[in-house]
Amino acid sequence: MSVVDDNVTTVLKRLSATEDGPDVNHSNEEGTKKDFMFKDFTLERACSSHPLQTLLGENITKHVPFIFAYRKGVVELSEKEDESFHRDNTADSSSEQLGGSPLKLQEFSSGVTIPNNSRKPSSSAPFMKPVSTNDARYLVSQYTFLCNPFMTATHTDLLPLWVYCDRQEHGDMLFLGTRQLSGKKRGNVLHMVTSRGPVQSIQDVPSHMRTLKKPQQIGNATVKVSAHYDIFGSMNKDESSAGSSFQGSLMVSSSWDRVTTLLEVPPVEAVTALDIQVAAGDVGSAVYSMFRELSILQGFASGLKDGCVSWAVESCSGKSLLEEVQTLTEDLKQGDALWQPTKDTKKDSTAVRKNEDESDVTSPVKSLALADRVDLDFTEKLWNILIDCSSYDELVKCFQYVLRILKNGELQPMVHASNHTQLAELVRASYYNKLVMPDLAGLLPLELLVEIGVEKLRRDYSHAFIDKDLVTADQLTYFLEKNLDLHEKLSRLEKLHNVLELVVMMKMFLNIPQITLSSAARQAMNHYQIHNVDPAHVFHIPVATSAVRGVFDTIQPHTWQVEMISNEQDAEVSSIYHISCKPPVDEMYSEPDTETSSDQHLLYYFTRMDSSVHIWE
Repeated sequence: MSVVDDNVTTVLKRLSATEDGPDVNHSNEEGTKKDFMFKDFTLERACSSHPLQTLLGENITKHVPFIFAYRKGVVELSEKEDESFHRDNTADSSSEQLGGSPLKLQEFSSGVTIPNNSRKPSSSAPFMKPVSTNDARYLVSQYTFLCNPFMTATHTDLLPLWVYCDRQEHGDMLFLGTRQLSGKKRGNVLHMVTSRGPVQSIQDVPSHMRTLKKPQQIGNATVKVSAHYDIFGSMNKDESSAGSSFQGSLMVSSSWDRVTTLLEVPPVEAVTALDIQVAAGDVGSAVYSMFRELSILQGFASGLKDGCVSWAVESCSGKSLLEEVQTLTEDLKQGDALWQPTKDTKKDSTAVRKNEDESDVTSPVKSLALADRVDLDFTEKLWNILIDCSSYDELVKCFQYVLRILKNGELQPMVHASNHTQLAELVRASYYNKLVMPDLAGLLPLELLVEIGVEKLRRDYSHAFIDKDLVTADQLTYFLEKNLDLHEKLSRLEKLHNVLELVVMMKMFLNIPQITLSSAARQAMNHYQIHNVDPAHVFHIPVATSAVRGVFDTIQPHTWQVEMISNEQDAEVSSIYHISCKPPVDEMYSEPDTETSSDQHLLYYFTRMDSSVHIWE
């Protein structure tokens, strides 16, 4: 029979001490982890944001903190990194030592990852390597001895223990874990995590690993099934697909509570939601032309602060911008109704739609196409031309020409009653022959340009939302408020654009029904009334499972998992079957056969966790 190793006992007890206790060493203000060296591996007190939590979910988060055992990897460093790493290790050498024990206590940052052992780590941060399965079993047995009332004189409260295994002695074993039972009964719950992959089919996994437990084996169990579909990730295999290069991310996630086979598709009663990360600016988006206008406007606005403007490249068409303005005014002299957008002002919307199938009137992309507004006033039509201004001098010449013909009464164009830009007021003054020529010096020409651009885009976004029945005019009030400084006006226009991009992604790739699009738009707008635009933010949009049924029939899940939670001897235990197209840790078990792997199917990694309860009577 084994005996308790005093060194391991000391380590487990010190790591299990509360953070406010005397055994915890705080070496910096930000907080650190404690870890001990034992043999050639490390025992660490792990808290939140640990890689193991991603794989095992609530089985870890319900029992945090925990003790994690692994070996520290060796990092190849550049000369600069080596100098920094040397300083860090020098600091570590002065850390607290355990009296009478060969175990070294040291502190290090929480930036620890489980790497791909076939690649060099990209930074000087410590990384994790597995320990031998024999050492893992030894640690678990020592933990069990400490918890056994028949082996120790006093009761010892210990944190759960997890060990990262090297898969040598037992080819499938990835982690071993154990924790004490809470309550009146004394005992342990033992967890064993095994894994296989990559495989092209779940049938390539040994049957004893992939066979689901039968109802009689798990008794009155709670079943939790989930599936996640990465829309853009699946399209990356097809470079001709619109989503292969689309920015942002789009995931379909479903959960339900009964299962018969692995990788089964979500039933109609499943709870389904979209997780969307918006990244505006993709040329394939139905609202790319609006993004381009907003981006150029933001560039002009920044010039009002620092005097630096990124002007457009001068057109090679042979027609100057001033000539285009002259053409516009000559046409308007014949009547506003006769003016039509030029080819140049329509080029962006045409580029977005040029690859559409004109015969497919039900196409999601076609239904998203925004019709050109026909109610443009004079300043908006002028913006459509001046947006391509290539220099400050060119801008000044265009405004000088416009103001001169207004002053002379040669043109009295229409401006909207709600348009209160400086140029619109000058137009109104010209109606009564009261126009006073402004001094077009300094930043005034750029200011006039920015004002008419903001006014034009405010009406464009209002038209887009209302024309597509996404929201009401009242719901747009916050975003279109006028009594704001320029920065805030542009910020709210950017928020509106992100909401449109969200709707476009839902319609373009999933053909989501109109009622859900409207709900999503309102949800996003409510978010942006409180928060700024954050490219990292993920919108969680509930949808009916039936609305995304086509996804389940055409795309393989990115991850699929079933967890069976049962009560065994008054203790809650779980069995997990986890299938993913990414390895459970950043370690490649074997390289797929490139000759036999299919381009049409994802490669899967299969992971299973089994739990058992051991009671000491």
